[in-house]
Amino acid sequence: MLNPVLNKGGWGLSLTRADSVETLQPILRAHYQLLNAYEFARQQAGNGFPDRVESALRTFRTDIGKISETILSFGGAPYNGTDIEPGATGDTEATPAQRIEALDAAERDLNDSLEASMNVPQQIRTLATLKLLRNHSNDRLAILREAARTVRA
Repeated sequence: MLNPVLNKGGWGLSLTRADSVETLQPILRAHYQLLNAYEFARQQAGNGFPDRVESALRTFRTDIGKISETILSFGGAPYNGTDIEPGATGDTEATPAQRIEALDAAERDLNDSLEASMNVPQQIRTLATLKLLRNHSNDRLAILREAARTVRA
């Protein structure tokens, strides 16, 4: 029988600090790439898309900082996104509807990777960060659904 005191703080089986860093690095990279895509779409799109997404992007930048802090707390060096060229994830020939569809697909991929990471025994602080990131991703998906309806109208 597990000792309730030992199990109270999330002790037990979980990833090592190094494994936690390896789990979070691809998520951080995906966040930087998706942020770049959002920024490109925000600059290119019309129909009020920039207004609706601006607060979500502020939260998105905060999420990137949170992931970086978590990686640093595990003794890792967080990815910084400097290798991504501005606009590199955007298509200048795409229509606003196509850009929103591409963002939606990328956001769903990120959401799926967050879900998969949550199914691995994580350290409690990593799990809390992943849950927060997933909630914010769901919020962005709702904004994208609304933007898609507006663009189609």
